[in-house]
Amino acid sequence: MLFNSTTATFQTNIKVDMSVDAPSVVFVPADFWFTDGYTISVVELVGEVRKDVQHTQEMVGNDLHVQVTQSNFDGRILQINVTPQNQSDLKII
Repeated sequence: MLFNSTTATFQTNIKVDMSVDAPSVVFVPADFWFTDGYTISVVELVGEVRKDVQHTQEMVGNDLHVQVTQSNFDGRILQINVTPQNQSDLKII
């Protein structure tokens, strides 16, 4: 898990277990770091190649619920990235 306070970019890795019918949950402090919105990506990194992964996502308060829908990713490590829509409005702390 990594959060860069200069760019407000968050990334974490998850191991997909398709036998669990529940989402992975990531806390996203939208009212502080992502006031102008954010972009979510779920990818598999294979060397220098990024493969986009089909998933569902839903915000519940500040919790981002992400669930992988492609069974061929079962058992693999994927990366969830949250990046701000507008980096010019970042708060420096």
